[in-house]
Amino acid sequence: MVNKISKSLGIWRKKAKAWIGENKGFSCLLLIMSVYYGWRMFALDPWYDELYTYYSFISRGPVYAAIHWPVPNNHVFYSVLSGFLMIFGNPYIALRGISWLFCVGNLIMLYTFAKRFFSRSLSLSCVAIYSSFYLVNYLSIQGRGYTLSTGLYLLALVMLYEICVDKKAQFRYYAIFSLSLTGGLYAIPSNVYWVLPLCLAGGLYLLFSREIKTLLKLITASMVAAFNTFCLYSLIWLAIGSNLLSKTPDSGYFGIHQIKIILTVPLAALKRGMDYMLASPYVQSIDREKVIRDFFSWTKGLLELFSSTFGGVLLIILIVTVPLCIWGMIIGIKAGERKRLFLSTYLISLLWGLPLILILQAVQPYYRVFTFLGVPLAVLLTVYLSQIKQKGWEMGILTVCLLWAAFWLSSPYYNGAYADRESKIKEIWKEAGISEAESICFMDDYQRYVLKFYWNLQPSEASLEEAQYILLPKEVISEDYEVNEWPVLYNHEGVNWEYLSACQVIKETGEYILYRKR
Repeated sequence: MVNKISKSLGIWRKKAKAWIGENKGFSCLLLIMSVYYGWRMFALDPWYDELYTYYSFISRGPVYAAIHWPVPNNHVFYSVLSGFLMIFGNPYIALRGISWLFCVGNLIMLYTFAKRFFSRSLSLSCVAIYSSFYLVNYLSIQGRGYTLSTGLYLLALVMLYEICVDKKAQFRYYAIFSLSLTGGLYAIPSNVYWVLPLCLAGGLYLLFSREIKTLLKLITASMVAAFNTFCLYSLIWLAIGSNLLSKTPDSGYFGIHQIKIILTVPLAALKRGMDYMLASPYVQSIDREKVIRDFFSWTKGLLELFSSTFGGVLLIILIVTVPLCIWGMIIGIKAGERKRLFLSTYLISLLWGLPLILILQAVQPYYRVFTFLGVPLAVLLTVYLSQIKQKGWEMGILTVCLLWAAFWLSSPYYNGAYADRESKIKEIWKEAGISEAESICFMDDYQRYVLKFYWNLQPSEASLEEAQYILLPKEVISEDYEVNEWPVLYNHEGVNWEYLSACQVIKETGEYILYRKR
């Protein structure tokens, strides 16, 4: 067994060495980007959503993360995977390690996919373009599920190409495709915006190619993905539903243990959990007429997050691309050009499928769920660049793309801080020299998340009069301040100012005052 493993490792080592030798330019870029993403991973303080994810899910382990869903911000699959990284004992690795791995892996997969259509130089240009998109870079190493989602999208796309164009019939290609779809939907339900267009692209391609057997296999793989996703979310629905039933006096199951509820009335628990999830204010529809009316301005706003300089230009390119893709599909079918047909079908399925889904759902999701669009945008721009037929054109294009990426990736705009209030709270505790605390009166959620992430402290929550420490946000001092339900918990009237005046001030900044009980 040991000899077989050693032999297999030796074969893979030779293959990797040969691949690096053939792709020296990309290997150098990958090394540079790996270091860059590693720097971002530790240099940029986590912001609220990341700290919330770490506090509520990742730090509690993968099992806890897999069965809890208080709000859509959970990004379940990301939290589950990150929970395993708690073993390293470093909060940055636990929070952002998965994102870093997929930052690097996404570049490899994009380069691999681009090489199916372009030369090495143009494929490297494609990677440089993708890396230079603001939204891709901004969300790159954040401890959230967006980079993971893009990685699963790329993996499914590569597998789809292998199945459709290269006619790989082995089970593993369908299995990886299906698992990628499952992982995407398990990470963020909004990944349906790439899952459906990708399945549509594969279906149309195989239909046009008259490969019905392969089409049926692909449909089966997609249905298996849907079933697997339902099973994974059922765990959450059962956990949520049984918990709600046991705590609701008029449910008929009040006070009964959750496990007993799941074993005796699983369907009731399942339905209650599903109703809770679907009732979330974060997934409500808006007026369909508004979606249609605002579609182009909304899309332009999205594209400007990829490139603030050329957002409008990207919108024009996408509009022009629609008839060109239809023409490419026609040529691909008539001439039997499999690659042209696949690429045209892939792009048109996205350009038509995505708007159709948004209109049918009557939604305008958060822009960040469309981070995966960096992949087709980079591929599309590379297609247009490949039409330049001048002497030395490929190296010229590559040079421009690399310089463009280097300019933006080294700019303060791309490397600005994520956190503001969070970093200020961290500095207050750090400068005050507090390494432990028995009890705290948490006046906003930021405080508890910062203490957990940086010091692994989870002091008991106490009233203002009982707390060992009170960190007061200065906005609460104003009598006119209207408290936010989230994340600030206290208003002016809710503070015992007479008691607080008797406490010792141990640190004060422009935003906070740290008190200690005398």
